Amino acid sequence: MGILSVILGGIIILLINITGYGISSETRSMAINSAQEALDAIKTIRDNEYCDFFSNNGNYTISKSGDIWIMTSSSQWVDVFPSGSNEANATQMQRNINISDIQGVSPSEGKRVTVTLKWTTKGLPPNQTYTTITELYKWKY
Repeated sequence: MGILSVILGGIIILLINITGYGISSETRSMAINSAQEALDAIKTIRDNEYCDFFSNNGNYTISKSGDIWIMTSSSQWVDVFPSGSNEANATQMQRNINISDIQGVSPSEGKRVTVTLKWTTKGLPPNQTYTTITELYKWKY
């Protein structure tokens, strides 16, 4: 009886850990997709607002109006998922987009874009992060 209890207890703990790792992987995939979406949106904004894009520095948020991506200045982290959605209820994920100068490159010729996501998944360790960085340069004159 005692051996059976130990074995069942071990199996239950193993199943709980496997479930937690699955949720963690799924959330990390959502973070990677959100970061890629932000980078793609920033590239689209760069292409559509070419003359003004390279004067930007600081923190920004992105949103979509119809088919047009819009970038607005922001001093804070913004929620990735709409409040009340299934994703927002399971994961409190926030995104920060920072545009800065590239050292050694004229500010009017190139910018570094850093997209950072942070999230807490219910039942897992807090404050997980994912960061991706790319450099965008003028490609047309």
